[in-house]
Amino acid sequence: MKIRQFTEDQIIKLLQKGKKGEKPVEDLCREFGCSTASYYTWKKKYGDTNANEAKQLLGQNGLA
Repeated sequence: MKIRQFTEDQIIKLLQKGKKGEKPVEDLCREFGCSTASYYTWKKKYGDTNANEAKQLLGQNGLA
């Protein structure tokens, strides 16, 4: 089984920075070390959740 590289907290922080709109998504992803496809997948999956809500979502889907 593949180990996830990024924690839920890191993903949520990235999404919050992207939501602020201070930098382009491509630049944020480059700094974070992920692809823009991953960013948009996480955005679709987590939306406007905070770290605790994201952990609950992962637990419900059997991913945690």
